[in-house]
Amino acid sequence: MRKLADVALAALLLVGCSSPPVRTAPPDRPPPVRAPDPPAPGLRLPGDVRPAQYDLDLTIVPDNERAVGRMRIDARVERPTRVVWLNATGLAIGAVSLAGSRARIVNGDDDMFGITLDRELPAGTLAIDITFETPIERTKSVGLYAEKEGDATYAYTFFEPIDARRAFPCFDEPNYKVPWKLTFHVRRDHTALANAAVVRELDEPGDMKRVELAVSKPLPSYLVAFVVGPFELIDGGVAGRIKTPVRFVIPRGRSGELRWAKEVTPKVVAALEDYFDMPYPYGKLDVAVVPRFWGTMEHPGIVAMGQPLTLIRPDQETRSRKQRYANILAHELAHYWFGDYVTMAWWDDTWLNESLGEWMDSIITNAVEPAWKFPDRRVDSATGAMDADEALATPAIRKPVDTKEGISASFDGAITYQKGGSVLRMFEAWMGPDRWREMMRGYVRKHAWGTASADDLFRAVRDGLGAETEQAMRTFFEQPGVPRISAQRTCPATGLATLALAQTRSLPAGVTDPTARLWKLPVCVRYGDDKGARRACWPLEQAEAQVALELRCPTWMILNADATGYYRSAVDVATVKALLTPGSAIARSANPTAAEKMMLIADLRAAVDRDELQLDKLLELVPVIAADPDERIAGNALDAGGFSTEPLDDALYAKAERFWLRAYGPAAKKLGWARAKGDSDERHELRRRMVAAVAHLDPAFAKPAEVLVDKWLADRTGIDDDLVDTALSATARFGDRARFDAILGAARKPRDRTEKARLLAALGSFRDPALVQDALTIVRGTEFDLRDSAGILWRILGGRTTAAAGTAFVQAHLDDLLSRMRGDDEATWLLGGLAGLSCAPERRKVLADLVGPRAKKHPGAQAAVDRGLEKSAQCIALHARQLPALQRFLTK
Repeated sequence: MRKLADVALAALLLVGCSSPPVRTAPPDRPPPVRAPDPPAPGLRLPGDVRPAQYDLDLTIVPDNERAVGRMRIDARVERPTRVVWLNATGLAIGAVSLAGSRARIVNGDDDMFGITLDRELPAGTLAIDITFETPIERTKSVGLYAEKEGDATYAYTFFEPIDARRAFPCFDEPNYKVPWKLTFHVRRDHTALANAAVVRELDEPGDMKRVELAVSKPLPSYLVAFVVGPFELIDGGVAGRIKTPVRFVIPRGRSGELRWAKEVTPKVVAALEDYFDMPYPYGKLDVAVVPRFWGTMEHPGIVAMGQPLTLIRPDQETRSRKQRYANILAHELAHYWFGDYVTMAWWDDTWLNESLGEWMDSIITNAVEPAWKFPDRRVDSATGAMDADEALATPAIRKPVDTKEGISASFDGAITYQKGGSVLRMFEAWMGPDRWREMMRGYVRKHAWGTASADDLFRAVRDGLGAETEQAMRTFFEQPGVPRISAQRTCPATGLATLALAQTRSLPAGVTDPTARLWKLPVCVRYGDDKGARRACWPLEQAEAQVALELRCPTWMILNADATGYYRSAVDVATVKALLTPGSAIARSANPTAAEKMMLIADLRAAVDRDELQLDKLLELVPVIAADPDERIAGNALDAGGFSTEPLDDALYAKAERFWLRAYGPAAKKLGWARAKGDSDERHELRRRMVAAVAHLDPAFAKPAEVLVDKWLADRTGIDDDLVDTALSATARFGDRARFDAILGAARKPRDRTEKARLLAALGSFRDPALVQDALTIVRGTEFDLRDSAGILWRILGGRTTAAAGTAFVQAHLDDLLSRMRGDDEATWLLGGLAGLSCAPERRKVLADLVGPRAKKHPGAQAAVDRGLEKSAQCIALHARQLPALQRFLTK
């Protein structure tokens, strides 16, 4: 392939987008009439031409404004066509040719252009050649982008879902999955890496070199990835059955922060190989450590992991940091099977990537470190999804995608990820892990190196687990909502008890779904009496069902046995109190698991939302929950005792503060600011949660943090890393100008980008009005990247005394903030967050008027805004209904 050097750029641009010269027709016949060009086909390519292999040649110097490229696509014309349509966004297209003949560009739209020879192309093979330029993005981590670290600049890529077209022209849809051959021209002292292995490097003039890579495995365009820059390559040993080489690709000088990543990465690979009973499929594993958490991505052979996850200094190696890296890596590498090896055919099945990845990452994390008891976190994941699913604006997991907005909206954290993973976990528990695993292995093998749709997975479920299971799963993936299960026990004078099960959609009081919903689901119940416990599962396929129990008259029931069901349970507060009280007769008989207790507490909260339980009855249980000997359960007292204080008047708010200090203060003071020798990880996690809850309310309790923060600012020692954010926030809350300046000064000289963001966020915790305005000025300014300073704004918006200033700032500067966002996904995050922020009618209206018109301008944002506004309205209605109960409780 001919080298395309920078010196040839001028010649390329002379060709540019111009049409071929028109020859003058002889005088005795009229000039030929060219048929008018067709319009761009819309969201999707027409499918009449399909790629077979890409050959991409790029010249990348990260400090340059643009990269220069040449693309050869070996394609096949599936049916005759005059125009070959491809995706491209923001590219400068130069010369184009089809089958070796110079061709003409057909103008399309912002995401698409055409190439034509002004004649019909017959079915068969076709070579497509394109020269182009692509910008190297500096402010948004999208497409081909660059970031400065110290005095060096590094280039990275991030293409999911439809941003490969920003880096090179291509068929940018997931069903076009073919091999890629990449060649780079880079500075001689730079490294260039991508999905496949480097096979050769050759010196070129001008201190450049040519880097040739092997042909990759079949990939859709969104999974292509490459990095270029003066990286440091750190050997990570080998992993798994075939001793896959592992390498870490990091900015220079950070190798001392890889101890944990080097230890755990091979374990994650081995656990995935064991689950699928097959070797790692991509030959090598480079871990490219990208600047921020955003950019973390499952690129085959070169997984991207953010610096905040991967680079952990020895003084920061806490359990929470280790868990986060291991779990996110497990999620990304799970995609090597669910997403890369088997790719969804179109974005309406994004859940085939993300739901399956979310379900799998917990299994792998637990296999890597069972002591973490990571599967118990399924309760937080499931109940987070349920909360979102109790809004009418929330769509189904699987939904048609026929717009760019739909593509963005298909990556719904609460629904695509958490709900999907939770539903899969429920059916896995029902079928049994062994049968389920065999079904999954069969699905992956059948569609190896290809694409799949929801129907393909459901077919695998039907073939491996039965038609009833397939039909039941569809009711959760193809309609919105979460069921509420109730059970009425009947104890006859003689014989065994029966249970009347019933299902409805779980929604807050006063909200009605206009569509009747019915799920087919496994209801698993544990029940018993003083003589023992039983467990049974029944498929509930209708609105009601009568089932038989194996005891004459159970004294207790847990309607969500093992907390694996994706459903809300109707609860009896007296029974739940007994189950949560260690030593009670019912607790001794039931011996509820930690996950079951967590789910019961969540069901109590949901019962309050539905007006089935008065808030004061739940708050009365807070001391019982806080006294649980399992620190993980004791921490849930914070969730049980939480409620929005925004609508409270000052007198009632003062009473709420006194309640929280009585409920959590003794535990926080007992645990203190420092981890004691012999403390378990669970106890330290309880410390972290309780201290954070109390420190911002009690100046006396926060006072010792001043000394700790001063020490930490001086030399980064003196406090456990997972308490640093709490200490910074507490001292800022009661701090003055000198402390503000000290924290800001540290943010200007951080050890790394992650530390900069945590220091800046602390500036949002100050309450002095002048300091609040200074902090907001930082957000608006250009000294710091908005991705690093945004934490300031969220802290101010969430503060009782600072919310008004934050809201006024957003009113004045929202458009400026949106213009500085990474893209539509970050805009969705901002607009959706603002929409659901308030629990006060006046403020909600202000925010709704702000975000509503702007949501339409950002693909994916409308769905997030609609749900946020609905959840905000639900909060306002809940407060109005439960205010008498709250007043009753706080005035006792």
